[in-house]
Amino acid sequence: MKNGIGELAGIEGDTIRVNYTAMIQDTGRYFLKETDYWIELGNKKEAGCHPNGLIAGILGMEFNETREIIVPPALGYGDRGKKKTGKMKLSIDPGATLVYKVRLYGHAKAGTTKMKIVTNVDTTGYEWN
Repeated sequence: MKNGIGELAGIEGDTIRVNYTAMIQDTGRYFLKETDYWIELGNKKEAGCHPNGLIAGILGMEFNETREIIVPPALGYGDRGKKKTGKMKLSIDPGATLVYKVRLYGHAKAGTTKMKIVTNVDTTGYEWN
């Protein structure tokens, strides 16, 4: 993965922009891809849209960092799994471990509207396989 530039950006209350892919570990199949995706860290409504393990893995990321986040079932969709919805390419089976590749490239501190952005965002590696 790729180190950031030293500026902590994954802080609760901040808004971030990310590219990510999400894969089911056992099958190696991708079920979701997001580019130019905004997440408000610490927003309870926003948190309900993502597995707890993904948000926990993003917290503490540096600006312009790429990180692989492995989400065990207990912090993902657990024994219930998740049906294919919206942009999802596949359903997620109960008990699945998920692997996210996340690049954090935009950051706005809590209470501000100015976002620091990396220009020339490289989306290589965020393709479906």
